[in-house]
Amino acid sequence: MYDQNYPHNSPMTSQAGGSQASEGDDLIDIRGVFLMLLRRKWVVINTVLFCTFLALIVVFQLTPRYQATAMLALDSRQSQVVDVESVLSGIGTDAAVIKTEIDIMQSRRLVGLAVDELGLTRDPEFNGALNTRKGVTYWLNPINYIPESWQRALFGEEEQLPEAELLAMQRAQVIDA
Repeated sequence: MYDQNYPHNSPMTSQAGGSQASEGDDLIDIRGVFLMLLRRKWVVINTVLFCTFLALIVVFQLTPRYQATAMLALDSRQSQVVDVESVLSGIGTDAAVIKTEIDIMQSRRLVGLAVDELGLTRDPEFNGALNTRKGVTYWLNPINYIPESWQRALFGEEEQLPEAELLAMQRAQVIDA
């Protein structure tokens, strides 16, 4: 409304003066847009700074996640390096042996042994129940602002599990992680 400092034909004057339409009605006045942005430069600068600040808060609150992949090559041939013929003759591989080895390495039992040996149930990176740091999503969730007594009344009591069952569930979650 106040951004247009240039005289132009409004729809009322162009219709009143006849059915002539000016050729510049469909064109964008770049100079006018630039002048409007220049007048509103503090709004633009503050909006960019606010969005950047908000993005930085979210990025620094995120838990870093690392992903790794590995490829395993098993050689099931048994060779005795005595002569060249014995090395080249045993090239055949047994697919069942290789599949069995891969299944063993991916088994929950083997991962469970690694979790127990390394004590990963006590590490907050693997056990999310130990992570007490509250991120942005915690503060944005409106349910967290309701007192606990009201939450129990609205959503019901949480089922209290025995300590052994709770530890078993945490161990299973760490194995899954």
